[in-house]
Amino acid sequence: MMDHESEIKSHFLQVVIDAIPAPIYYKDTRGVYKGCNRAYETMLGLSKEDIIGKTTHDVWPKELADVYHRMDNELFSHPGIQVFDSTVRFADGQNHDVSFHKATYEDLDGRLDGLVGVFIDISSRKQVEEKLRQTATELQAVFQVLPDLFFRFSADGTYQKLLAGRSADLYDHSGGLIGSRIDISKRLNQQFQQAITQALQTQSLVVLEYPMPLEGETRHFEARFIPLFENEVVVVVRNITERKQAEERLRYLGFHDIMTGLFNRSYFEEELKRLDSKRQLPLSVIIGDIDGLKLVNDTFSHREGDQLIIKVAGIVKKACRTEDIVCRWGGDEFAILLPQTDKEAAEKICDRIRQGCEEAKSDPVPVSISLGGATKWSLSQNIEDILREAEDMMYWKKLDSRNTRFSAVSYLQRSLAEKTRETVEHGRRIQSLMLKMGDALGLSKAEKEELAILAVLHDIGEIAIPEKILLKPCSLTPEEWQIMKTHPEIGDSMVRSVPNLTCIAEAILTHHERWDGTGYPHGLQGEQIPLPSRILSIADAYDAMISGRPYKMAIAHREAVEEIERCAGTQFEPELVDLFCRVVFSNE
Repeated sequence: MMDHESEIKSHFLQVVIDAIPAPIYYKDTRGVYKGCNRAYETMLGLSKEDIIGKTTHDVWPKELADVYHRMDNELFSHPGIQVFDSTVRFADGQNHDVSFHKATYEDLDGRLDGLVGVFIDISSRKQVEEKLRQTATELQAVFQVLPDLFFRFSADGTYQKLLAGRSADLYDHSGGLIGSRIDISKRLNQQFQQAITQALQTQSLVVLEYPMPLEGETRHFEARFIPLFENEVVVVVRNITERKQAEERLRYLGFHDIMTGLFNRSYFEEELKRLDSKRQLPLSVIIGDIDGLKLVNDTFSHREGDQLIIKVAGIVKKACRTEDIVCRWGGDEFAILLPQTDKEAAEKICDRIRQGCEEAKSDPVPVSISLGGATKWSLSQNIEDILREAEDMMYWKKLDSRNTRFSAVSYLQRSLAEKTRETVEHGRRIQSLMLKMGDALGLSKAEKEELAILAVLHDIGEIAIPEKILLKPCSLTPEEWQIMKTHPEIGDSMVRSVPNLTCIAEAILTHHERWDGTGYPHGLQGEQIPLPSRILSIADAYDAMISGRPYKMAIAHREAVEEIERCAGTQFEPELVDLFCRVVFSNE
């Protein structure tokens, strides 16, 4: 029997262990439960009466009971403390991670009397540990894919740790760096130390860019110094070589013309401001414009036009000196800045450019450029006025150049002959007829010159018509005929791109109009049709009939004249038909 005092102590002990939230039990050396607290009852979903006096096998599932019983025996065999982690399904139906602590105890005589066990629920800790492990894994994965290196440095520049980074294999010797000072180069050592000090003092990010020879070439790096602790910084090092190269490329593109490699207009304007100083006087400017580029684009292709631009750019660059600034001013224009160069020296450069164009291979088009120059002699002169003067001179020479007209007519005529059924002989025959009619009409020299050009270029628009239509040996379909009828408008657009040929543009546009208003493209009638077109229509029709076409046999001279006379008043102007007949019969 337990005396009253012992009862009080036992009750007090039970109250104490019941107040502890961790499940606690104790049992004797036979493995029989002698007591437990309420937390243990709750864990198992049993009452004390269901536990006390029972064994492990009575209260635990067999699989766990076997394990716990064996471990109890091991502890009794080797008295002391036993700790292990386990997963236990509590009475709430949930699995809990627990840390199982057991310890033997002795009676007052020092004999082994039993053991005490405590279940400490470590589920929350396990969850935190798992989250930390997962976070660490994710961070490590992030580090591994980043192209950066992550270092820790102390305030005095001592390596603390190479954290991670995909490029870490380049620093596989870094283990030997830990605990050592920065040792890159004298200059970089100082820059790194200054950056570390600044980052710690300001507690803010410091960025340092620097070049470094690596693997036989210079690479560029960016180091970002980030305060970590009071006396430590994290340094993130990134290879920015590709970025630097891209920036350099953008810088190049910002001041260069990508097609020719010359400087562009933006660079020209910047240099114009820089060189507009007393030390650079006299300062000369040359403006050049490629002759007939639009015509080349329209007649051949934009690719041929680009090749012409590139060819002229090479000629201009070669003719200039090293110190001269050669720019592509616009689509077909070039500008040259000539510091400390007078008018005579600038003109010599223009002569070299012209000579280079004359010597250049001219297939399929002749190489020609109109040039204008001007010189600034004193600071009182406005550089914009000098630039305008050079540009005006260039335009004047372009408009005044009869060679430009001759070159344009020459290669357009050749291109027309190569693409269409038109021959040089056909053009010359029409030209002869038209000039005779011009003489009979008393036209001026300039008007007859326009007739001569119109004779050889009136069908220039046919260059844009597909060959299967132009050379078709039979009649055209309605759809093909509609395409064919676009050539006057195409020809009009083409010759308008050459300043010295605009005088024949209207005649080319209207050379298929008819006297009675049934022609194309606009259905003009009578004297609404320009005189050169009315003359051309008669001469062209006559020569076509006596020469033949792929789809029509040639006819005799008198038959052709009779057909011309039959069409007087419908297709042709009657008075001009009479004049034409007098001209052709006067040669018989």
